[in-house]
Amino acid sequence: MRQIVIRYKYLILFAWVLIVGACDHSSTLSFEEAHPTGLHTIRHLKAMARGEVTAIHEEVVIEGVITGNDYFGEFHQQLILEDHSGGITLALGSRNIYQEYPFGSTVRIRCNGLQLHNHGGSIELGTTPDPLYGSIALTSEEAARHLSRLDRPIETPIPQTIRIADIGPQHIDCYVHLADVQFVGQALWCDRDALSGKILPTERIVEDSEGYRLSVRTSATAHYAEEPLPTGRGSLYGIIDYFGGTYTLRITQRGFFF
Repeated sequence: MRQIVIRYKYLILFAWVLIVGACDHSSTLSFEEAHPTGLHTIRHLKAMARGEVTAIHEEVVIEGVITGNDYFGEFHQQLILEDHSGGITLALGSRNIYQEYPFGSTVRIRCNGLQLHNHGGSIELGTTPDPLYGSIALTSEEAARHLSRLDRPIETPIPQTIRIADIGPQHIDCYVHLADVQFVGQALWCDRDALSGKILPTERIVEDSEGYRLSVRTSATAHYAEEPLPTGRGSLYGIIDYFGGTYTLRITQRGFFF
């Protein structure tokens, strides 16, 4: 009888250890972080846009790899992130964003409480739209609530190699490679305003070997804004932008090799 009682006590102790262990595992963040509630593709998120501004009032979570930031000043107060379904622009009202969200890092965005903005046919994510520029920016406090960088290896994103003639809606906010192109004419990347002397965002034209042309838009904050355009034929790496029926390319990570 004594042996039966002892064995019974050990069985109770063993069961208690299993229960505690299971409770401890479920209370950690690792399981929730690996499988967040409401995880959707970027394509799904952009499809939610209705009209000029769409407020998000449900648990929609997206994850994407950073393909554009302000490391070279190319995307001032913006992040471009992309998953297998497409890309999207997120506006952040802060500087040196690349320090927290470097090129190739993976970011999770909890979209509940944010807004989608149809800016000339391109869907952006942020908060209140700016009536003048159409940009939408999260404050640092809002970014801390909605954004988190995932603990994954930083790997250089691989762009899609495309022809200018094939650019379409599926490429908006996506990282692409244009091969065998040349700039039309010689100039600096950006112009200066004749009166104020300020550097202006500027568009230049590239042409491919088939004769198709595309505008390359450079931000006034780009570190190479006053450098001369490269000569000869070469490759461009950037993000496809869209506004009012026109596609443009925005260079990312100083991605021009001639």
